[in-house]
Amino acid sequence: MNDHPELSGVLYVDGHVRLYAGKEQLPKLYVSRERLCLRGIMDFWITDMLGQPFFVVRNSINPGMLEVLRTQIVSRLLNEVPNQPSEEILASNPYLHRFIIVFDREGYSLEFFKEMWKEYRIACITYRKYQKEDWNVSEFKEAKVKLVNAEEVSMLLAERGQFPLTTEDWKRK
Repeated sequence: MNDHPELSGVLYVDGHVRLYAGKEQLPKLYVSRERLCLRGIMDFWITDMLGQPFFVVRNSINPGMLEVLRTQIVSRLLNEVPNQPSEEILASNPYLHRFIIVFDREGYSLEFFKEMWKEYRIACITYRKYQKEDWNVSEFKEAKVKLVNAEEVSMLLAERGQFPLTTEDWKRK
């Protein structure tokens, strides 16, 4: 992470089951690619925007992504992520985050998002679970987007705002 501190503002967290075929009796974990419960170890990879690993957290049982984020990942990120804004800078801008963590929908929890923001000023990006309706096509506008590799592409983007828990909490969709 210190080799490329400019990539440390956005971190990806992804859980994978590493199958185990040894003699030790490890607990069984659900393996989505096999659609079975098999013996394995749960790895949570934390990577930068280019997919380069920052660190990995291994668990013989899977307590769930939110629990691992709360107890094993966030504290380490707070200590190790370079270029975080100072407390004074955070105090002067109520919308500024320390860094962003991106994870799959297993981590979707409005309570967790609120906790990360209120306690640490960490922004979270994930997929919404149980999305019911499609967005109207008229909400999407074409925009030029510059990718990490400096390539510029055209995308259709839409954004909505919402207050998920109280009238004082706003989030982007």
